[in-house]
Amino acid sequence: MLARVAPLLDVAQARPVLIDVIGGLRSQAGFPLLACVMREPDLSEDETVRLACALGEIGGGRARELLTVLQERFTDPPAAVAQEIDIALQAIERSSG
Repeated sequence: MLARVAPLLDVAQARPVLIDVIGGLRSQAGFPLLACVMREPDLSEDETVRLACALGEIGGGRARELLTVLQERFTDPPAAVAQEIDIALQAIERSSG
């Protein structure tokens, strides 16, 4: 299923919903797609918040790594982005320990 949605991630109008869907599946198979989205230079604040949320929903060590990369992307992140990254990291910590 994820292979079928991958090409749609290039469609800006579809990207936010697809990020939510990938996170909602809570499958580690979504990491390559989310990592690809992270490389988009024109991600909106909304997409970045959704991306952090999706990573938090999937959880695990790889999600933590990608959230750290996402966090380092900003020198001064918008408040909503910083908050969602923190929430996602806390969720991962709770689920792993």
